Amino acid sequence: MKTRLGACLIIFIIVFIGLPTAGAGQLFQGEWQKLGEEASQEAEKGDVIAMFKKGVSLAMIGEFEAAVDWFDRVSEHPDRKSEGEAYQKELEERLSKAPEDHILMGQKAFLHFTHKEYQEALKILDRMEKQDPENIWLDNYRALILVEQEKFSLAREILRGSLEKDENRYTRAFMGYAYWQEGQYARAATHFLRTGTLIFSINKLLP
Repeated sequence: MKTRLGACLIIFIIVFIGLPTAGAGQLFQGEWQKLGEEASQEAEKGDVIAMFKKGVSLAMIGEFEAAVDWFDRVSEHPDRKSEGEAYQKELEERLSKAPEDHILMGQKAFLHFTHKEYQEALKILDRMEKQDPENIWLDNYRALILVEQEKFSLAREILRGSLEKDENRYTRAFMGYAYWQEGQYARAATHFLRTGTLIFSINKLLP
């Protein structure tokens, strides 16, 4: 289920008036930053797996718009399917030896997500959340998957918990998206109007 937001999004092209950016504690932030730094050079050269790693690393530390830009580049790469399948096999092999490796799990979750394998992605993100319970981005992405599965109430429950950890415009945007996809447009607007133009980035993230 993927609904483009269409002409009504004009109301969200507003000057940013919103909330603080996401800043909840993340136990693995250093490891995610390292992954991104190690991938940067090859990503700039156009290596699709390096581009994917860069996008995941940014997504997991809350640099959401930058992550979406990298995922856009991945989606346009001619070798994304073949290279992605090979990398998924590599991740599975590495995870068989280190099943609780947080960084490997995150990459595999995003691969499942891009293939619309939502339940598999959700299972991995649930395990990751137990390792890093204060990371609101794990909540945000879990909720996004639940919205795609049309489990709107559960998605909003997770997002409310995320906002209790850290009041921020990103989670507000995800909350608005959850209401919008259920057809509760007025409630969605109350959240979107506090986020600037982030809704465009959320809609672009969806496979």
